[in-house]
Amino acid sequence: MTLEHHVARLSVAGTAALVAALLLSVRGLSLSPAAAHAAGHLAVGLPLLGLLVLVLRYWPLRPGLLARVARGTLVTGLALASFGLVAEAVGAFGLDTDGQPATGLATLHEVSNAVWVVGLLAVGVSGLLTSVDLLAQAHGLESSRALAVAGVVVVLAVTVFAVGGMLLSS
Repeated sequence: MTLEHHVARLSVAGTAALVAALLLSVRGLSLSPAAAHAAGHLAVGLPLLGLLVLVLRYWPLRPGLLARVARGTLVTGLALASFGLVAEAVGAFGLDTDGQPATGLATLHEVSNAVWVVGLLAVGVSGLLTSVDLLAQAHGLESSRALAVAGVVVVLAVTVFAVGGMLLSS
């Protein structure tokens, strides 16, 4: 395993540990509801922004179409998630003490919520694409064929996610 692969694994593990530590720290602070809400989003959004920088700067570029699609999906997902969470933190100050919209910032809060959720879904899709790519490489499949397999896997995963969400909400 190369140094670049270790950097990738360590940066993901470090980001997860940082998010956990920040979230625990925020829980221990005595903050107003809006500030606590904003701090929670910043505790996740800022480390994700750092991970985005690490991905762009240090993660290895793997050959093949599917690998490039997976990396592009990861970068897009991290950008949407991190910027969405930071924007939602700002928008949290538009909510009253009961969490109901009180100012125009509440609109930013609602829009940003959708943005970061889509971003995290894209990060998950990137993980699926990367897994299919690594399996395809291990079994000697060419990139275009692996891309077709990845498309089927992603469609199935999104379908299961959507159906599960509908079942849980009913």
